Amino acid sequence: MTQNDTMAPSRIQDPVRVGALTSDHIAALSKRAGDSDFLARRRAEAWAFCEKTPFPARTEELWRRTDITSLKWDSILSAREPHPAVGSLAQLPAALREEIGPREERSALLVQLDSNAVYTERDAELDQLGVIVMPLGEAARAHPALVEKALGKVVRFDENRFTGLAAALSSGGAFVHVPDGVTVPRPIALLFSRQSPDVGTFPHVVVSIGARAEAAVIEEYFSPGEP
Repeated sequence: MTQNDTMAPSRIQDPVRVGALTSDHIAALSKRAGDSDFLARRRAEAWAFCEKTPFPARTEELWRRTDITSLKWDSILSAREPHPAVGSLAQLPAALREEIGPREERSALLVQLDSNAVYTERDAELDQLGVIVMPLGEAARAHPALVEKALGKVVRFDENRFTGLAAALSSGGAFVHVPDGVTVPRPIALLFSRQSPDVGTFPHVVVSIGARAEAAVIEEYFSPGEP
């Protein structure tokens, strides 16, 4: 691969623009993502909120200095076929490998392309310490109580139409949990890369740090070839 290589999905399944979405599309998206009951319910509730909530207007105090009329939000593709998982960094595009940097500089790494995670790694030491670093959907199935306790506590899906759409179209993301009193020795790196310019990506990152615990989490977004 060259630096300009991407890992675009081989085909598109049921491409639907955001402006044409219905509750049936949201249910299908939930099924395709393998949502836990909690995530599926949250996605459906967020979409129901979106259906009755307009985009914020400049008459609202929080948005009076932001003009969103030029956004072509409804023309964005809501989903793509998932990228295949890779077994090593060598299988990622060269530009991504350069962005990731040396292995000795991190304790864990999660890489997501477009809508799904394709690669994760973490030091064995983290498992011994009880530190969790994994895709959000996987964490919701493996550690439901932890995810349900933390997801949406900082940003609610019913704050405005943007937060509602982000929850309804949630795609991938990461869950990081550090138990009480644990110090993670090196940063945890999360890299999200959009490989398909016309698809919307809505990863949710949830970081739960216990009492007297310490961790550095580096969240990076990288879209090669885009302005």
